[in-house]
Order: sequence, then C-alpha cells, then structure tokens
Amino acid sequence: MRHTFRRAALFCGLWMSATGTASADVFCRGVIHQMYIQADGGLQIFPSFRNDWLQLCNLNATRAGVTVDTCKAWLALITTLQVTQQPVTIAYPGGSACDALATSQYAPAPAYVMLGKD
Repeated sequence: MRHTFRRAALFCGLWMSATGTASADVFCRGVIHQMYIQADGGLQIFPSFRNDWLQLCNLNATRAGVTVDTCKAWLALITTLQVTQQPVTIAYPGGSACDALATSQYAPAPAYVMLGKD
C-alpha cells in the first residue's frame, strides 16, 4: 500500500510538470512598418503582427541575453526587411499571443529574427 501511494504521487508530480509548466515559442509573422533606434541604443520596431512598438534588443548593452553583436546583425536584417517589405518571423519564447506581447522596452527578447518569403 505504501509503495502504491508513492508511485501515484510520483506519477502525478511527473504528469503535472510535463503538462503544466511547459510553454512553446510563439512565431510572429508580418512586415516591419517602422523602426527607430533610441538614444540609449534600444532597437524599436513597429510590426504588423502587433501594431505597436516592440524593443528587440539594445545596440549598446546585452538585453535579456541578446548580445550587442546579435543586435547589430538584427538591425541589418530589420533594415532590409523594412525597406523591401518582405515578411519577418520573430520567435518569442513563452507562449504569449503576438498581438498581446508587452510593448516598447517591456517586450520580451526574441529567440530569433528570420527573413523569409512564403
């Protein structure tokens, strides 16, 4: 009886950890309508999937794990995408809907920024 209870408790714990805490990346796709760089180095974009400003990264300091070198590469990519109006896909970890992402400097840091046609 004692072992049955332990097994049941172990099973419940494993099941809850596998189903209750995992959240998938959200892939947001659209075009970049506008972009700007703040005096402090923040790279801001206005994408069609959010229709508000989102900070991707900072050109002067690491922000939420995104390094300055990565931010500079993203700036080049975002500039190309904004000028050509090609679609962008930006992956955000954590499961929030694209149109519900926190805005401006409160936006989550992306996992990646991808250029690609349909």
